[in-house]
This record gives sequence, C-alpha cells and structure tokens, in this order.
Amino acid sequence: QLSPHYRDVTLIEELKRLLKEEKIWFVRLEVIQALGAMEVKDIKEPLAKIICHARSTAEEKAAAIASLVTIYEDIDDKEFRELLRSKRAGLRHLACQIVSHLDLCEKKEAMVHLLEDASPDVRIAALNTLYFLGIKNLEPLQLSKLIDLTADPHPPVALTAACIVSRFAPETALQVLRRSIYSNDDASRRLAAFILGRVGSIGFSLAREVMKITPDPYVKANLALGMIGQGGDLSYAADVLYTFLMLRKGKIMWDTSANSLFEVLAPSRVCHIPQVPQYPTMVDQMTRLDILGKLAILSHPHAEEAVKSFLKEHALGVTFTASTTLLEEGEEEAIDILRDLLQEEDENVRVQAALVLALSGGETEAIEVLQEAYKTMDRDMKVNILGALGHIGDKASIPFLVELLEEPYQTLKIVAASALIQCVYH
Repeated sequence: QLSPHYRDVTLIEELKRLLKEEKIWFVRLEVIQALGAMEVKDIKEPLAKIICHARSTAEEKAAAIASLVTIYEDIDDKEFRELLRSKRAGLRHLACQIVSHLDLCEKKEAMVHLLEDASPDVRIAALNTLYFLGIKNLEPLQLSKLIDLTADPHPPVALTAACIVSRFAPETALQVLRRSIYSNDDASRRLAAFILGRVGSIGFSLAREVMKITPDPYVKANLALGMIGQGGDLSYAADVLYTFLMLRKGKIMWDTSANSLFEVLAPSRVCHIPQVPQYPTMVDQMTRLDILGKLAILSHPHAEEAVKSFLKEHALGVTFTASTTLLEEGEEEAIDILRDLLQEEDENVRVQAALVLALSGGETEAIEVLQEAYKTMDRDMKVNILGALGHIGDKASIPFLVELLEEPYQTLKIVAASALIQCVYH
C-alpha cells in the first residue's frame, strides 16, 4: 500500500517478485494494485496471464485489468485489434477498459460490436464503456442494439442495458426493472432496485409501488441507496436506510460482482481468512459505517443515535478499523456527531468516539476523555489510549504520560514513552 509513494527500483523488483510468488490472495491484490499505481511497464505480460488464467479469482482479474489500464498511455491499432479478437474474454474485457480510460471515442463501433460477445462480462464492459463515452452520437441501429440487450438472458446484462436506455426508452427500461424486482432471484431483485433508484424521476411511480409492496428489506435499502444523489426529498430514503441498519442483525457487504459500476447492498458472503482476525465482522462494520456516513450527510435526525448504538455494541479493535470509513464518508457531519458523543454518559461510547477522533483526525477534544478513562481500562485498551494520545501529539498530555513511566507493566511503559516522545517532538 505504501510502495506507490516511493517508486524505488529495489522496491519495484521486490513487488515483481511477489507478483510471481505470493500465495496469499489479498496480498497479491495489493501487489497488483501497487504495480499498476507505479505504472511499471514490464508487467503487462504477467498481468495479462492473471486475467486469462482460469484459476485467478474475480478480484484478482479485476485488479489486474485496472492496473493494466493505468499502464496504457495510448494503444496502436494492431494491439487493439489483437485484444478485440483474442479468444480470451479477459483480454476483450481489457480492450473495453482501455477505451474508457483513454476516452477513445473513435472506438465506439468496436464497442458496439462487443455488445454481441459470447461473454456476459464483456457485454457488460462494452455497455459501461459506451455509457462513459456517451450515447448521444450513436446511430439508430446502434441504439437499437442497446435496447435489444434489455432482453439478454443474463440478468446483470439486461439490467445494465435498462439503466442506459432509460434515457431514451424509459418504458422499456421500466418493464425490465419491474420484471426483475418482482422475480425470485435475490441478486437480480437487489440490483434492479438499486438501478430503479438511479434512473430518477421516470421511476418514481414504480419506486413508490415497490416500497409499499416488497417484503424484502434489501430491495428497499438498495432502492433508497440508488435514490441518493438523484435530487428531490431524500428524507424517506434516509428513513429506510436507518430502519435497515437498526433491524438487520446479520452481516452485510457491498457487492459489485454483477457490474463494477453498481455497489449493491447484500447479505455477506465473506469468509474467514487466517491472516486477518474477524475479517467478516470487519467487512460488515465497514459496510454499516458507509451507510451511517450517508445518514450523517443527509442530516437524518437519528444519525447520532445510530452511531452511538454502533460504538456501544462493537469491539474496539474492529470498530476503529471500520470507523475511519465513517469519517471518510460522512466528513464534517460525522465528526460533529463523534464530538457530541464525547459527552455521552456511557463510558464505552465516549472512549470509542474519542479513539476514532484521535486516531483519524488528531482531535485534541479527545484528550481529556482518554486520560480520564485510562485507569479503569484493561491493558489492551490502555495501549490503544496511549497510542491515540501519541498520535494527537499535544504537549498537554506530557505530565500525564510522564507519570505513566512508573507503570509496573513493561509494555505500557514502552508505549507511554513512545507517546511522550511524539508529544515532545510533534
């Protein structure tokens, strides 16, 4: 994750070695992304192999395609034709991504041709690319091909096409969305609901109907998520999301498997991995914090209550990792909520809010709360508090930290000394 900031030759060689030898999949993902961010030209072939390999995971293929695209500053006609004619669906998919990345409007005809590709993933990539390039200048025959794809047997293709054609064939789009939302396929219902929210005013009538009729909380939540950013009164959408968060106790996640452009809320399918403790729980909490951030931005009247409930119910280690997401998503609104929670009666809520503020933004308001709570906490929490005080680096903490150098526990002495040095030299 840090390597793109340095671009050291030795570091690049080490990353290239890891690309060949690393077995842990999420480390491989970071290696692939780092090499792409560093625009290392001579990894085109290894990344192409990942894209084409039958045993590569979907995440690895997506990361490899994204990294390869960043390496291209241009592409000659010969190489482009080779990608288009490749027997490997992954390379045809790459051709679509390159056209989007380089904004190659002159390649629209090639993208229209790929609408008939045998691979549904390539058809979706072609649709996405045409959407990015703009459909204004497409000829009537080309537009009709987009409409034809609303009847595609692969639901994500049909729904992606429906989203695009909603601008010039709204009735056709709504028919597809209605059929999918009321289907028996859970994934299709969720994706259709999100897209229905996205299409804006043309879908308002159907959206109201779905909200009244559907018993599926994920359909309601995704419809609300799709509506955000489309204008109008979003208080009802915020209420739906708040209710979902309060009532859904099972783990949840963001799902982009149908189409990378659509981040759909779904029941978690995340598995445990030995290298990351409580990984499914972490993903669940990050997803919930994303939604809480949206509630904060929408100024939902119960956003603070929802954040308080979250901090009260979840364990610190995972909560902090996830809570940084709240600050990224909710920005100033989320920070204001956390500041208010520093006055909360429940000590656990106060301390967790203080830790998130301290470690994410270095907020000095957290110092008093952390120092007061220190004596009543267990050793692990004390280590976290000392780390947070060091991160803030305020000289007001120096007397407190000097006293802690008399701690009987060696670990706490060392952490206190480290925090003291940070405060002295901040």
